[in-house]
Amino acid sequence: MRAVLIINPKATSTSASARKAVLATFERTFDLKVKQTKSRGHAITVAQRAADDGVDL
Repeated sequence: MRAVLIINPKATSTSASARKAVLATFERTFDLKVKQTKSRGHAITVAQRAADDGVDL
């Protein structure tokens, strides 16, 4: 199953170790691509492109 994980690099509510654990789990479970947001609203664009490309999650 293909998945895109969209990350806000400016978010401060998660620790580096928590992000690393989530990534490790997702990478074992999914064919994962990680995308970082670059500006306000960018996550919407990334999500729409993923949906248009048929990404599952």
